[in-house]
Amino acid sequence: MTRGTLLSRYRALLKPLPIEGLPDLLLFRPIAYPIVQVLKKFPVTPDQVSYSAISTGLLSGFCFALGTRLSFALAGLFYALTASLDCADGMLARLKRSGTPLGRVIDGAVDYTNSVAILTGLAIGVARAGFYPLFEAWAVTAVAGISLGVHCIVVDHYRCQYAFQVWGSRSSVFDEIRLQEESLKALRAEGGHRLLRFVLTASLGYHRLQARIAPPGRRFDARTYARLNVVALRAWQMIELSAHIVVLIVAALLFKPRIFYFYTIVVANLWLLVLAPIQYVLNRRVAALSAALDPPTDGQALSDGIS
Repeated sequence: MTRGTLLSRYRALLKPLPIEGLPDLLLFRPIAYPIVQVLKKFPVTPDQVSYSAISTGLLSGFCFALGTRLSFALAGLFYALTASLDCADGMLARLKRSGTPLGRVIDGAVDYTNSVAILTGLAIGVARAGFYPLFEAWAVTAVAGISLGVHCIVVDHYRCQYAFQVWGSRSSVFDEIRLQEESLKALRAEGGHRLLRFVLTASLGYHRLQARIAPPGRRFDARTYARLNVVALRAWQMIELSAHIVVLIVAALLFKPRIFYFYTIVVANLWLLVLAPIQYVLNRRVAALSAALDPPTDGQALSDGIS
């Protein structure tokens, strides 16, 4: 197989590059690619890979909770494997063309479950290792967890907006809410499926938080939106989930958890505060240029906005 063929096959399993996070693109997906090449030969489903990622995520949280230098290093390695498996499920779904809306929800549930398990283990571990007293360990971890949640909501929001505006995909947060509401309604009608219903309910709550950032707006000129937002989207991805994962893995391997806390609580929040007004200016610029290309009707002019 030539290098060009291998690269083309790898790229075919990725998300569109503008919304693909750099840590995923440069680290976790290259690790996931050979895993996918092996799994495609067996009757393994993407959902089963997602459940495997939850298992390794729980192991990572357990190792963090032990609070030793060796256990922190193992926690970091397990977290790297978890992130790679979390990439592999989507790549396998694209390869087998077996992706479903429910599969995307399960994939999201992997992130929620692992984040809670790993942050809980981290809080216990840093207290046991003596980095912070017990109360301070829980407090600083709680602040980091809340900050991480805010960063994920904001970045996911702008990713969805980019896909919605530039490619016209059904990936706006409002489309996701509608699809998940329909799936949840169908599951309730069938009865049972308590775990899946719980996962869907949690995912709906997350997407409804995203929707509160801004109201839905009309589509804007795709080229204008892409030209003005592609760099901003890359900047937002400096504080996406996979960036936090990389920092936590490095902090774990070095046995210096304060690196993670400083990045998440200080650096990433300052980054958000810097980018927010820049994004606001870009949004106004996109709206103005799009209106000049395609002036809205009177009714649209009163209600349209961009988030």
